[in-house]
Parts: sequence; C-alpha cells; structure tokens
Amino acid sequence: MSLLRSRPSTPTSGLTPAERVRSILATTSDLRVGVLNMAVDVPRHALAADGSLLFLPGSESPERVFAVAPNLPAQTVQVTANDLAPVAHPDRVRGLVQMTGKLGVFGNPLPAGAREHLAGPNEPVAGEPVLRFVPQRIALTWHCETAGEAKPVEVALDDYRNSFPDPLVGLEDDWLNHMHRDHAHALAALARYVAPSVNPTALRPMQLDRYGLVLRLEDGAERHDVRVPFRHPVRCGCEVREAFADVLRRADPAASHDIC
Repeated sequence: MSLLRSRPSTPTSGLTPAERVRSILATTSDLRVGVLNMAVDVPRHALAADGSLLFLPGSESPERVFAVAPNLPAQTVQVTANDLAPVAHPDRVRGLVQMTGKLGVFGNPLPAGAREHLAGPNEPVAGEPVLRFVPQRIALTWHCETAGEAKPVEVALDDYRNSFPDPLVGLEDDWLNHMHRDHAHALAALARYVAPSVNPTALRPMQLDRYGLVLRLEDGAERHDVRVPFRHPVRCGCEVREAFADVLRRADPAASHDIC
C-alpha cells in the first residue's frame, strides 16, 4: 500500500534508480527487517510520502525484532526488498533493495484505512504501535537491462525522498501476465522490431513502466533484455493500450489489432 500518489516525470529511457527503489517498495511482498543476525518477514507494509516504511510489530516472531516500546530510542536495522517479475519463471528476480536506517514508533495519525491494511486479515489491535523505518542508506542491485553481473548502486537520500513510484506500478502485474498469456504474437513482433538480429527460443515480458516494455529474449545460454520504448511516457491503462498499439503499428501493422 502506498500512501502517496505517483506523478509523471520528464521523458527518459527508463526509471532512475531512486524511482525504481520507490516503485519496488510500493509493491513488493518480499520485505524483511533485521537486526544483526535476526531477521523477520514483514507481511504487509505501507510506503509513506517521505519514503519511510510503516508496519505493525510481528507478534509471531520469537525474537520480537519489531517489538519496540514507545519510550525506547530508535534502533538501527537493515531492510531488504526483493523485486520479482510478475510472469512466473525460474529467473524472475529483477532487483534487490538494501537499506539501513532507524526503526522507531510512528507517532502521527494514520490515514483512514491504513491500520486495517497493515493488519491484513487479522483483527487490528488499537493499542499496538505502528513502527516506522526511516532509511539512512539505500543501495539498489538491478538485474534487468544490465550487461554483465549486476552490482549495487548507492541511491542518494535526497533523490529517493524527492522521487515517486512509477505511475504504472499498480497495472504492471495484470498487463504483463495478460501480454504473456494472450498476446504472444504481438510480443514476438515487438522482439523482432527492437532486436532483429536475435532469434530467441523463448521470450517473456519482464517489466512495464511509463517509458516502455522490457522483454527478455533467451537464445540457448544467451539472455538479452531489450526495451520497447513508447513514443511518449504514459500514465494510465488507457494510455498504455494506445502506446502498445502505436509501437505495434510501427513494428508489424498486421499485429496492431492484437492488443485489447
């Protein structure tokens, strides 16, 4: 759950590292918080407008890593978040966010419905404190569109705080699975358009953002991630449909009707 609204940015070839971190944290379901050698999963969290993470203590954890009493000072913890491609396949890890920062109690009023979201199917406990993680150092390891072995890149805190998740984060899962399941011909046409020299034995959509679609082409042991750029950045599902139709008309006019 994100407690902020995305906004479009100026045209570029892809998301900045700060935008990518914001997008991952807004959507990931694979988040862990730890101190030293103790770490626990965070089943549900919220991303606040200032970039901090909010969640409830994990009472199921015997270490009680999250059990921070309101009168105790904040403590330094590590947070990791994995980003997985929506289309299931063995090599679907797209990126990893690693952060260190301070964990304390969130003292401000929560937006309506936020506590219920954090509690999930469990009955929210009115007196249970909401914890707040404030990043002090952020690193991103991004495997998509990366030549060679991906290495961590440090993300400046000011860039992170001033960035927004990509506006398509809420649409990406449905769109990529829909394209993979129902529009294989269109994906093949796009692959031929942007990578005519590659003859893949398998291809799948890996990422969708406001600037375009990333396809993973596999040819034996070779792996190629290629971007299909949109003519203009898009902001919603209707614009995504128009952008796909536009690029398909250029790639293969016969396949341009294949997007719905």
